[in-house]
This record gives sequence, C-alpha cells and structure tokens, in this order.
Amino acid sequence: MKTILLSALLLISAQAIFAQNNDVLIAKPTPAPTLNPLTIKETITKNLERVEKKEVISRENRESAFVNLLKGQRFFKTADSLDDVIQSKAAYRAAVELNPYLTEAYTGYADVAWLLYFRVSQKRSKTDLEDVITLSEMAVKLNPDSYIPRRFLAMAFTEKSGLREGNLNSTFVEKAIAQWNEITRIDPRNAEAFAFLNVFFEQTSNKDEQIKALKGWLGSIAPIDSRYYQDVIQTNESLSPDFAPLKLGKALLEAGRSSESIEFLSRAIADNPNNEFAVELLAEAIQAGDVPNPDAIILLLQQAIFVNQKNVTLKLLHAELQMRSGKIDEAIKFLRDTISKMPAEEQSSTADLQIKLGDIYYEIENYAEAIRAFQTALKLRNLETSVVTEEERVFVITTYEKIIKSHKNSNQMTEAKSAIDKMRTILGKDDTVSDEFLIDFYRQTGNRPEALKIVREMRLKNKEDYGLLRLEANILAENGKVDEAIALINPLLGKTSPLFNDFTNYVFLSTLYNEASRGKEAIAAANKAFTAANNAEEKQLAKLVLASAQFESGDFKSSEETLRALLKQTPRNPMALNNLGYFFVEKNTNLEEALNLIQQAVNIDPNNASYLDSLGWAYFKLGKLDEAETYLRKAVRIEASSTIFEHLGDVYQKQNKPELAKANWRKALNLAINKVEIQRLTLKLK
Repeated sequence: MKTILLSALLLISAQAIFAQNNDVLIAKPTPAPTLNPLTIKETITKNLERVEKKEVISRENRESAFVNLLKGQRFFKTADSLDDVIQSKAAYRAAVELNPYLTEAYTGYADVAWLLYFRVSQKRSKTDLEDVITLSEMAVKLNPDSYIPRRFLAMAFTEKSGLREGNLNSTFVEKAIAQWNEITRIDPRNAEAFAFLNVFFEQTSNKDEQIKALKGWLGSIAPIDSRYYQDVIQTNESLSPDFAPLKLGKALLEAGRSSESIEFLSRAIADNPNNEFAVELLAEAIQAGDVPNPDAIILLLQQAIFVNQKNVTLKLLHAELQMRSGKIDEAIKFLRDTISKMPAEEQSSTADLQIKLGDIYYEIENYAEAIRAFQTALKLRNLETSVVTEEERVFVITTYEKIIKSHKNSNQMTEAKSAIDKMRTILGKDDTVSDEFLIDFYRQTGNRPEALKIVREMRLKNKEDYGLLRLEANILAENGKVDEAIALINPLLGKTSPLFNDFTNYVFLSTLYNEASRGKEAIAAANKAFTAANNAEEKQLAKLVLASAQFESGDFKSSEETLRALLKQTPRNPMALNNLGYFFVEKNTNLEEALNLIQQAVNIDPNNASYLDSLGWAYFKLGKLDEAETYLRKAVRIEASSTIFEHLGDVYQKQNKPELAKANWRKALNLAINKVEIQRLTLKLK
C-alpha cells in the first residue's frame, strides 16, 4: 500500500509538471550533458544480475539510495527548467545504482524519461520512450502489482502501437492491450484502461472484447485527469463512465446484439435527449431486432420528446415502438396529433411523419389509408412537377415504391402502373429507375415478354451494363428459355471486370440451372464457383449455392451435409440456418430443429422476406396456423413472390377461407416460373 501511494504521488507530480511547466521547459532549456543512450539499459542489465543473485545491499547504500530518491523527487516536483529535470534524472540514476531493489526509484526515473519524451511534442525522442519501457519493466519485475510503472508501460506501448497516427503495429498493439489489462487487474475500476482497451479492440474489430471493455468502463470511476487519452484519441471527451452507454450500445449493435444495445442506447438518450447520434443508433437498433421492454422505452422517448420538441426522429421512434408493441391505434393517433401541430415551415419533417403513418397503415393492410398518407408526403415535399435533387430523387423513389406495393397488394394493377408513370414524370424520361419498376411490374403480372422487350431496349443504350444482361437472362429463364439465358453468360467466362468474374458468373449459372430444375448442371456450376472463389466469404456462398442445387436435384443427404459443415465454420450464417431449416420443412422432417434454425436466421435479419416465409411455412407444417399466417403476411408485405403467395394460400385453405386461398394462389400463378410450379398451382385453383 505504501508503494502504491508513493507511486501515485510521483504520477501526480509528473502530470503537474507536464501540465504546468511544459512551456517553461521548452522556452528556457539549459544545455544537458551528453548521455550514452545505452547507459540506462546497461544499468538495468547490471541491476537485474544483482537482483537475480540476491545481492545484499549495505545499510549505508540503502540509506544513500533513499536520500537520492528524495532528491530526485524534490528536483522533479519543483522543476522550472530542463536543468532541474536532468538533476532529478541523475539523482534517480544514483538511487538505482546504489540499491537495485528500490522500485520507487525506477518509477521516478521512468517518470523523468516520460516527461523528456513529451518535452518537445513535435519531435518526441524514441530514446526517452525506450528508457521509459526499460525502467518500467524493471519496476514491474520487482513489484508486478505496482500501478504506476504498469501505466507507463501501457502508455509507452500505446505510443509505439501507431494508434495516435492511425497506422497500427500489431506487435505493440498486443503489448499495449496486455498492459492496460494488467491495470484493470490491479485497479478494476480504472476508466482510462477500459477506455483505451475499447479503442484498441474497436480498431482491431474484436467486438466481444470491446464490449467487455465497455462494460468495465461503465462500472468505473472517472479519473481526475483525462488529458493523455484526449491527446492520443484526439477528442474532447472525458473518461467519465457517462460516455460508455452510447459506445456500448453502438458496439452491441455492430455485433448483431441489437436487443442488448437498445438498453444502453436508451440510457444514453435519457442522459442527453439532444444526442442525435444516440437517437439514430437507437432507431437502427429497434429496426434490427426485438425490443425487450417497449413500454419502458416508450416512456423514455416521451420524456425525451418533452425536452426536445423539434426532434422528429424521436417522434418517429415513438410511433414505431407503439406499433411494434401492438398499440396500433395509439401510434396512429400520436402521429396524427403530432402532424396537426407541426409548423407550416417544417414541411419536410411533416412529410417524414406522413411516411411513418403510411407505413403503419400498410402494416395493418389498410392500403387505402397508406396510399393517402404516402401521396400527402409527396405533396408536402412539393415534388410532383419539380426538378429534383439527388436527396429528393431518393425520397420520390422510396415513396412511390410504397405506393406501388400498396396498389399491388390491393390488386389495383392499373393504379400501380399509373403510379409508375407519375414517378417517371417527376424523375424525367431518362431516369432508368422508372423502367426498372415497370419491368418488375410486368414480371409480377405475368407479362414477361413485355418486360423482356424493355430490358433489351435498355441494353441497346447501355451495352456494357452487366446488371441489365443478368436481368435479361433471368427473364429468359422465367420464360422457359434457359439455354438462351446461359448463352448470354457463357461468353463472359474467363473474363474479368469490376462487375463480374468467373466466381459471380458460375454462381449465377448455377442459379439459372437450379430454377430450371437441371440439377446436375446446377451442381457442376456451383463446384466451379467454389474453385473460382477468391476468399472465405465467396467459398461460403458457393457452398450455399451447391446445397440448393443438391436439394433441388433430390440429393437431400448431401445438401444437409454441405450446410451442416458450413454452419460448423460459421454458426451465425443466416442463409445456411434458413436453408437447412427450410429443407427440413420441405421434407417434413426434424420440424422442431427446423423451426429453431429458421428462428435464428430471422433474429439475425428480421426483415428478410425469405426467412419470414420459411418461418411461416415451418409453423404451417407444425399445425400452428395463426403463427404461420402472421409471418407469411409479413413476408409478402416485404416481397411479393410466387412461393410466399402459395404458402399463404395453403394457410388460408387450412383455415377454411377458400376465397382468400384462391386469391393468393392466383397471385402465385402470375409469378410462377417453372412448369412444375405452374401445374401445381393450376391444380389447386381447380
């Protein structure tokens, strides 16, 4: 305890000199004697040998060493020139030479070297930094639990890590992390150590350790001085634990742990309702996963809105959470009341609120009100006949996409086509997005020849557009002309561009063969994609494509083996989780395991229509029709596909709702591609 207290006093002295006298040291330096840069290392090497031999130090030398220790502290504490610092250094050196066991002398000596390292910030001495490390390591050998030399080592290795410059050196990053971890062992509530560990783990993408460090910071005590951290990280932030919740929420969100992140982001907003970054992160977290305690967060948001009335994002979040917690009527009332109170000059923000209102109506399948809200949003932005900026263009596209989907789900195909035409009027005739929407419209309504015609016209203007070429191939395959589709892609094999290579082409070919029920060719293309893969991620994707080809060709055993091997490598791969679960459901086997696998995929990506379809289909096979209907209706609102409509029709049939069943099977038939699918749906409708 005596050693720790004395070391603490030394550190405070060093910080005081750095803070108060640094300008003095630079302004009026006294010429220092030329020192051999190896002197300290030679002294430490010699002292190590003496310590290892357990040399007995005479009483006279011990007393003299202690006198020099006090002398070194006195010169250092009262230093107002470089000469005083050099005198302090000489006294400490004498102390360690007289008594190699005097830990405080090595620590004081390191303190001087650290100050010398910082004395001219534009040209820091590498020699002084090496001296800090040498002296501190000796002090730590004598007393592994000594805080101050551990901190000097942590700071010195942080300097050498490249963190300050943004160019990390992995060797010294590891050494810095090791020393900051030692500090948390000695002082489990040390905010500085946890803050630096957070930064190092963030920079090295070690999310688990970063989260662990942030939780430690959350329970720490703010230090008196944050200047070293601020200097290295180049921030004005203090080391107060109050900064940890926001950082922890962000790290948890990036790690895919959105439910956990919501708790800490909510705390950050409670502390500072005006923190726009925290609000944006909370919105992202809420969209990404389940909200563990929505009522508590709704109450928090109400308090935040009261403090910050102009923050529209908070109001949008409030409505979103009300909707997510099943309080639909309350959400609609809140939005309508909020919209009615919006100032006339805040039309852009009012439009955002109208979009949220439309989204809620869309969610409950009140498409007429949804369309009305979306159209009002467009009018508020005054974009119906104006020349739009890029930001306005994005707003137009996303809003009209919602309007078109609402018309389609209401089976108002004429109105959907009209909405596409209106979007073209705003965006201009040369904007290709309207053509893409029209192509999608014709494909979904079964008019693939017209879709193919538009794509080919677009390709005449953009002959190098690889995306259009693949779109043409897809539509050809949907028309049963797979060989023509393959003929478009084959000439690209062996060639590379920023848009494609052999890997992407073989993956695409395997998909085309698979949709045409040509299993052997699909498997062969998938294997070639694996061979052409350039990295681990591409190899994983090739394996996913291979598993689908194996399943479609009837080799379920091989498909299961491929996916289980892939999940052993990447247990949180949502596509592998979903596909294995879906294949089990299709084979009507291992249904409970299938449900668990698919639920994991949905937890990772809750707005993926394919995963939601799989989950609904699993519940259908388990006889849980209400749950099946819920997830399938959510899936079809996100993406209209033949498979989802057919599954939803099957659910309605089991629920003894024949008209709803037939309506969904008709939609599925319009979108169906292969002959087997078309025949099956035709029989169902009969």
